[in-house]
Amino acid sequence: MRKNVVNGIGFLVAAAFVIVGSTGILGEISVFKLLLSFVLVLILIKSVLKLRWTPVLFSAAFLAILYDSLLGIENLTPWPVLGAAFLGSIGLNMIFGKKHDGFHMNFGDRDYGVKTEGNAVSNVKETENNFHCDVTFSTITKYIKSQSLQNAYINNSFGQVSIYFDEAVLDNKTANVRVINSFGNVKLYIPSDWEVVVKQSESFGQIKTFKSEGIMNCVIEGGNKLFVNAVTSFGDIEIHYI
Repeated sequence: MRKNVVNGIGFLVAAAFVIVGSTGILGEISVFKLLLSFVLVLILIKSVLKLRWTPVLFSAAFLAILYDSLLGIENLTPWPVLGAAFLGSIGLNMIFGKKHDGFHMNFGDRDYGVKTEGNAVSNVKETENNFHCDVTFSTITKYIKSQSLQNAYINNSFGQVSIYFDEAVLDNKTANVRVINSFGNVKLYIPSDWEVVVKQSESFGQIKTFKSEGIMNCVIEGGNKLFVNAVTSFGDIEIHYI
């Protein structure tokens, strides 16, 4: 309910932008520029509240590019500003880590494998109940084999991630999946007879569903149910039925 109120207020503000921009009061600033600025500011605010560094810096960078003449920074746009946002997001993610948005999983004291190569990092942990995949500048493919899966958390920045669920057994036939993607691509491969409920948030990216040729999405009543909470910024999350 609270989210609907915030989004509703946002659309009202956007409507006001359209009216004000059409009157010519703001001079050369076009309606399109106002609307794009509104979207970028909204992404910036939401990302700051959630401490998601990559969309914070890139939203600020695009705003700087939009208003470079007004700010007198034409010599810094577009590539120096975008380059600074790119390097800054890497640095902040390394220093502060990636925020898990309150999604917690207990893996005990065991180390399930961290692979590092240059700036590329892939960290995968799996237990009977939980699966965690953290990727930066890397390409990985993983098959979840948990025999009582409750939660899966996938966090990707500038990487390519493919996760297969067909070998997993869901605890009580239900599991929650949290996917956060920035400037990359995440593919989830899910059995076609599972019911998938998706809650999504997109900022300059897409969350798409695919069915392989010859595969029918025949959900079994009382069968497995997967709740997917997907957030993507400047990248795509794909759900493939297999």
